[in-house]
Amino acid sequence: MCRAVPLPRGFVPPCPSTKAPQPLSGDAWLHEIKHDGFRVTESVIKDLQAAASSKLQRAAELEPERARYAYVFAVALHSAGRGEEAMSALKEILVSHPDDRETLLTLISFSRDSGDFGTALEYAEQLARVAPGDASLVGLIENLRRQVKKPDAR
Repeated sequence: MCRAVPLPRGFVPPCPSTKAPQPLSGDAWLHEIKHDGFRVTESVIKDLQAAASSKLQRAAELEPERARYAYVFAVALHSAGRGEEAMSALKEILVSHPDDRETLLTLISFSRDSGDFGTALEYAEQLARVAPGDASLVGLIENLRRQVKKPDAR
């Protein structure tokens, strides 16, 4: 059953859709993203990402002994399209937490996804030294070694 609810403060009603050959550009335009019937504006998403990112960064700074905070911040950076910053943050975690499994797995994944198989292999081999009994790493390392040997691999 549907019921009327008060509109949030600052609510801007949507404009009717108009077909256009390309999206309008410039700072004066606000574009809406429609997904499963929910309206989410791009500016709100960016504001929320920035606020969350700064809070995650602050948590990592306040408690550097907890690798998880810095790890989550790095993943948030990557999700926001800031891959180089994410990689730097993950590498920084390894300085004080060289055996952190999540950090190593994420460095492997991000390196491999960017086509840097050599670096992914280095992190996989480091993780294998940290977790020598992990059978899943054997296949991963073999696969990465094959990728490194390919002429088009970085």
